[in-house]
Amino acid sequence: MTKKLQPKIAVLRGNDQVGRYYYQQDTRHPDRDYIYSSTTIINNVLSKGEHFIKWAANFPGGYAALQEYVNFRAMIGTMTHDLTEQLLLDGSVQTTGKWLDTETGEQHDIPREVVKRLIGFTNFWKDHNYEVIATEIMLYDNFKDEGKIVFNWAGTADFIFRDKKTKKLCLFDLKTGSEHYVPQYLQLLSYKILWDFIYGREHGKIDEIGCLFIKNEKYKLKKYNTDESSLDDWTSVLPLFDLQVKNGRKKLPAFKDPDLDILPETITLEEK
Repeated sequence: MTKKLQPKIAVLRGNDQVGRYYYQQDTRHPDRDYIYSSTTIINNVLSKGEHFIKWAANFPGGYAALQEYVNFRAMIGTMTHDLTEQLLLDGSVQTTGKWLDTETGEQHDIPREVVKRLIGFTNFWKDHNYEVIATEIMLYDNFKDEGKIVFNWAGTADFIFRDKKTKKLCLFDLKTGSEHYVPQYLQLLSYKILWDFIYGREHGKIDEIGCLFIKNEKYKLKKYNTDESSLDDWTSVLPLFDLQVKNGRKKLPAFKDPDLDILPETITLEEK
């Protein structure tokens, strides 16, 4: 059994009209520092391309059917991530039981495609000699310089492994979809920068980044460049997102208090 590494700052996640953001769990609104995820930044800046637009426009059943399909694929991806983490932490997964979606509270059967992807991950694990350092670790730091947050992006890294032979520290992201070089490369690059600042002194800086694509029982590990010049690839994206989201307002949209959306677990009448 592997012990799960906990984030140094306990954080929660929310969503608004721009995308997903992270904030401190133990700080009350409005003193929280809300930081958008790097995937939100990437999705707002990069075009999905003409092929995707045509595919979405011609999807059978129209927008409602497309949204249902996208939500289903997202659920399959989340299920695969959760069960893979369980496999790493506990050493085994029961595939005949139910999987609980913690965001919706719904329980789902584990479909064959997810089971095959879990087999694919065991094949990857068998072919390599890694030690687990962290799984699904939230990367968030609100360190400020002259009142401004230095790392104004956040994210969740799927896997931090150490190669037992080379001693290299590897940051890998599990993908159940297709390869898309630029957004996936930028996502991992942003995670590396955060990990190196938050955990680099204690656990070492990241030597390798890559995407682990798993389909059926097969896997493909795609690694990306991480030299000093590559860091500029990520930092060049940030001003574009800042400009786009501010949209002439010279400031980011105001964050509402996420706790306002949480309904009480017990409602009691006061005695008169």
